Amino acid sequence: MEKLYTRLLKQHCTLSNMIVLLLLNLIMAFIILPEAATSIITGTKTIKIIEYSFFYSPIEFYQIINNYGAIGRSNYSFILLTADLFFAILYVLLLSFLAYTMTQRLPFQVKFKFYLLPPFFIILELIENSCLLFLLYSFPLKYLFWAKLLSLITTAKWIILISFCSLLFVGLIIILYRQRGKLLKI
Repeated sequence: MEKLYTRLLKQHCTLSNMIVLLLLNLIMAFIILPEAATSIITGTKTIKIIEYSFFYSPIEFYQIINNYGAIGRSNYSFILLTADLFFAILYVLLLSFLAYTMTQRLPFQVKFKFYLLPPFFIILELIENSCLLFLLYSFPLKYLFWAKLLSLITTAKWIILISFCSLLFVGLIIILYRQRGKLLKI
């Protein structure tokens, strides 16, 4: 599986593909998902979306989804199965491409294949969405354990994603610093 994924990255990791992925991610993040979020929160007092929260208690979770109403919960379920899943695929591809490019351009050999981490974000996203769908469909029944587990998964997803992006940023700084040094020696 690792060889297949590496081969796919090697074949398709081009600047034009990264630009297309970046544009698609921006469209999803700033146009489609915010518009979809309005279908969840229309007519409610809360504007909090569960997946965008860093941490929440089970009680907060149930207050939030109660405030969505039946239509909001139904819309949220639909969004989880469509736009959110598509967005997860897009951002994982973009992060994989960026990580692969970075590891190829670093001035030293990276023993750990950093670019293999993003596909695990899809797994976390699927687990999070499955748990959230279960809780949305089973509402008004309250499963506090599952709500707590969902909160932990969401928090873990954000921590791992922020850490990964931080490492990408550090790699970029190293690459730019190294290129700057080469330019000054000319």
